[in-house]
Amino acid sequence: MIVPMWPTQSWYPKLLRMLVAAPRVLPQQRTALQMPGMPQEVHPLFRKMPGSKPTVVKFEAYPDNPNICFVTTLKAYLNRTSSLRGGAQQLFISHYKPFKPVSGDTISRWVKAVMQKSGIDVNLFKPHSTRAAATSKALLKSVPLEHILSVAGWSSSDTFAKFYSKPVINTDSFSNVLLQE
Repeated sequence: MIVPMWPTQSWYPKLLRMLVAAPRVLPQQRTALQMPGMPQEVHPLFRKMPGSKPTVVKFEAYPDNPNICFVTTLKAYLNRTSSLRGGAQQLFISHYKPFKPVSGDTISRWVKAVMQKSGIDVNLFKPHSTRAAATSKALLKSVPLEHILSVAGWSSSDTFAKFYSKPVINTDSFSNVLLQE
């Protein structure tokens, strides 16, 4: 079986657990994935694979309120976990010994727990719903579509329009009131 070496996908850790022998890693080349019937074309998935083109996302600090600033929170997390990381390069590590990098399934459970504690109906909305919510809200707030596509790793606005562009419902929820300017 040939599959992409794609550790960011939720199925990847499950696949590794099912292996009966060490995997052989093929070199990452533009010709490794081809469109059926069009061998001269680069497969669209190639551009999404890790290492094919890095996506740089810059987070800016929010000095007006460090309590809700992502940059401040991330720095504090990295500082608090630095002695536990060993050589781990992945951002999220387990909070139980042996403090190894966590799987996509674990992160999904964490996101679901936060959603539930925030009052979101997790029977209706799943952790992956956050991607549609964030990108739809960004578009509503006049973030250029090209920037949304770049940050999300989409090469076509069709993907956004078909799967992720959702109506944004404004409510007077607790979090909205707190985050208003």
